Amino acid sequence: MTWSLFSALNVSYVFIFISQYFIFSLTFLYIRKTELFVVFVSFPLIILYLVSVISFIDRSLTVAMLLIYFENDFQSIFIEDLYSIDEFEGFYLLDKRIDEQINSGLINVNKKSIEVTPVGKAFSSLYKFLYNFYA
Repeated sequence: MTWSLFSALNVSYVFIFISQYFIFSLTFLYIRKTELFVVFVSFPLIILYLVSVISFIDRSLTVAMLLIYFENDFQSIFIEDLYSIDEFEGFYLLDKRIDEQINSGLINVNKKSIEVTPVGKAFSSLYKFLYNFYA
C-alpha cells in the first residue's frame, strides 16, 4: 500500500523504504510484538539491505540486462539488440558485463546471440520479482 502512495508522490526509494520500516516497526511496537531495542538494533541491517540490494537493483547494468532477458521470455537475443538500448551507452561496459555473465554461468553466447542458462533464468526471475516489489 505505501509503495503505491509514495510512487504516486514521486518520492525517493530510500525514503519509501525507511518509511515502510518505521511504519512496520511502530506497528509491531504498538501491538507489543517487539521491543524498542530490536528496532534500533535492526536499523543498521535495514541500511545494509538498502545499500546492497535495493541500490544494486536500481543501478546495476547486469541487473538491467537480466531484466531484459526476462522480458524477452528468455528467448535468444542478439548482442546488437543490447547495444541498441539507450541506457547501454558504453560498449566496453556491456562487453565486460557479457563476459562476467558468461563466466558466472548466467548466459551462453552462440554466434552473436545470447542464450540464458537455467541459472540465469533463476536470477532474472528473482531480480524481476525484487524490481517489481521495490519499483
